[in-house]
Amino acid sequence: MISHSLFSDTLASEEGADNVRVMPLSEIQQRVALLLATGHTAREVAQKMGLSEVTIHRWRQQPEFVAAVRGILKQNKQALNERLNNLAIKALEVLEAIIDDPNASTTDRINAASKVLDFVNQNQLLSSSQRDQSPSESNGGDRHSEQ
Repeated sequence: MISHSLFSDTLASEEGADNVRVMPLSEIQQRVALLLATGHTAREVAQKMGLSEVTIHRWRQQPEFVAAVRGILKQNKQALNERLNNLAIKALEVLEAIIDDPNASTTDRINAASKVLDFVNQNQLLSSSQRDQSPSESNGGDRHSEQ
């Protein structure tokens, strides 16, 4: 199941202070936090765990419980990003193998190359739009030089 140290570490880091004393969650609270963080509604969790929705809503107001749910969400997001990165690497390796395979049909090689270029273009567009959203120092300097 979920270790107490995982929750204690998560809670301490969520609070942002080393000297914060955090009350550990009970085993039931840990299971409820996990269910909520994985997309179950309070009503579903209450029914599954034999609790009232009021209890779950009360727990959701407690900072240590909120921190535990956030910690689980953060870990899940990190794990998902890692899996997606690994899959992207595998996908690119497959496309590269098709492009390099002299026995692959011209159509397959062109399709593979096209997918790689689409991926590169999409990432360049994303990078470009992120740069456009945050004004750079050089743009600020350019405005002064134009005036």
